[in-house]
Amino acid sequence: MRTYARWILVSAAALLFVPLSWATVQVVDADGTIYTVEVASAAAGAAPAATQLTFTRNSPDGAQTHGVIRPAPSGGGDRDPVLLLVPGSSGPALIWSRQEGSFDRIAYSRYSGGTWSEVRYFTNTPHHNLYPQAGVDAGGTGYVVWVQAEGSGAVMLATFDPLTGDLIASPRDLFRELVRHAPPQWLTPDLAVPSGLGLPQSGQIVVSLDGGNDTPAVPPANAYTGHLDLPVGGVVALTPVCSQAVAAVVRGKALWIGVFQNGVVREYYRSVVPAGAPENYVNLLLQSLLTRHCQ
Repeated sequence: MRTYARWILVSAAALLFVPLSWATVQVVDADGTIYTVEVASAAAGAAPAATQLTFTRNSPDGAQTHGVIRPAPSGGGDRDPVLLLVPGSSGPALIWSRQEGSFDRIAYSRYSGGTWSEVRYFTNTPHHNLYPQAGVDAGGTGYVVWVQAEGSGAVMLATFDPLTGDLIASPRDLFRELVRHAPPQWLTPDLAVPSGLGLPQSGQIVVSLDGGNDTPAVPPANAYTGHLDLPVGGVVALTPVCSQAVAAVVRGKALWIGVFQNGVVREYYRSVVPAGAPENYVNLLLQSLLTRHCQ
């Protein structure tokens, strides 16, 4: 994920079938310093499948720093990195999935003073918490979504302080958070993705009473498919000049979308991914919604 531009649009459910666990992520701060984080095989002596996160910092004067980010003491594996630019910080924050024992936790650290801070955890429950994605709004509130991969699968949402890693609101099931605000608004064509943003001219949002589940599902990149007929993924979209955020649950072709402010649901929408939509359709839809709500 690159954050050179005004938009910080982060997606855990872009309709692509790629292994995000081995992604390389990068941000560029205001003075032009480039931070890159990669997933690499763990050091010699670790378990064969163990992974770690390495970082490279390239400053405008040509200086380079390279190292390993707080390796897991159990040697289980670090993956799914997300880098965030944080207002008021001398370096970015990092969120990732860390395997410890039989489960996976969502971890946080921030680069400051030439080192990465002690690891903080957003989760402390016996679940597989995977594929985090996050961003920071104009008020400095961080939003993070991830997939909890057990049973029927769930998308979790939490808000946090990106400077410290402290939780503002504890993790909760995003789907349940949204449906408490029923009935939803169905997205009308005027709220759909403009055709100029990549949606085929003939492909406007089509409201389907069954949520579009009769159409073949394209697995989200972070899809959990263990015991499901339809994959589950999550999306969050933010911009640093707006105090609102948009987050969505994607199950197959069906979408449940919430507009948040200060971590609270303000609007609740239902929609579907139309036939013929581009792979980045969900990203574009959330960007379009966020633009409208931030005007």
